[in-house]
Amino acid sequence: MTDTPARFSLPVLSSKKLRPSQPKDQPKEKCGVIGIWNDPEAVRNTYLGLYAQQHRGQEAAGIAVCNGTDIEAIKDAGLVPEVFTERRLRKLEQLQLDENDHRPPSGVIG
Repeated sequence: MTDTPARFSLPVLSSKKLRPSQPKDQPKEKCGVIGIWNDPEAVRNTYLGLYAQQHRGQEAAGIAVCNGTDIEAIKDAGLVPEVFTERRLRKLEQLQLDENDHRPPSGVIG
């Protein structure tokens, strides 16, 4: 497990035409999806929502945050509490903050 998030450019806001591809050896289904926008507690609420939906799929879990420019994600194989340690949740909360004025400007998807 790594605490380093994957980074994706927002295709809508970016001139980059690259989209992340799905490696063939990773889970393909996204059984429980939650989206929270403009909420300072978005990371924690997403964690709780994913935990509540854990019965829908137990292969892997992931949370992505957006700072208005990039989407950064932490995901891994395993159950929600195994994937998201307190350290990883704090890292996601830090990533959610806007670098300019330290307000949570955007959303979280889990």
